[in-house]
Amino acid sequence: SSPALIATLSGKQGATTIVGTISTGITANLQFGRIDLAGITIDVTLPNPSGGTMKLGASGSALAELNQQTMGAKLRGKLDDSSFDATLGLVGYAPAAYTFDINIDKLDADRYRARTPVDATQGKARPADQPEKPIDLSALRQLQASGNLRVGSLKAENIRLSNLRLSMKAGGGQVDINPLSA
Repeated sequence: SSPALIATLSGKQGATTIVGTISTGITANLQFGRIDLAGITIDVTLPNPSGGTMKLGASGSALAELNQQTMGAKLRGKLDDSSFDATLGLVGYAPAAYTFDINIDKLDADRYRARTPVDATQGKARPADQPEKPIDLSALRQLQASGNLRVGSLKAENIRLSNLRLSMKAGGGQVDINPLSA
């Protein structure tokens, strides 16, 4: 059996609290630049943007080949009522290129959406004091990523989709999502 690495998380900032544990076996061969994390277990409670908490539990493994500048992880778990399988990868360090293949059985995105402040006297959303600012996507300019996302059942903005499939490729300041089907 390999030595174990156990991290206990406990933090609070204002009303935001994070608690949990992450543990894994670890085998390292520094001569060959190889670090193997077998038996990863994640059990974390995170703040939910809509209020309350969300529970993340996962298990899997990860491998870093430092001399080849590659890292990969395979995780299977649950986020609240959603089950997922994920394969994540990284090639190179500067710039890094990310890969992903994620399968989620069902996802209620509305459950994680921050609530809009409501005017208690009129029961409707308060008008903004100023026009909404555009989203700053400048950080995506350097992103190098490709992967696939599959969601069996998705609910977002009270719209329900089944069998969502998307393939994404980002590079050269562009993001291409093709195909996208539901």
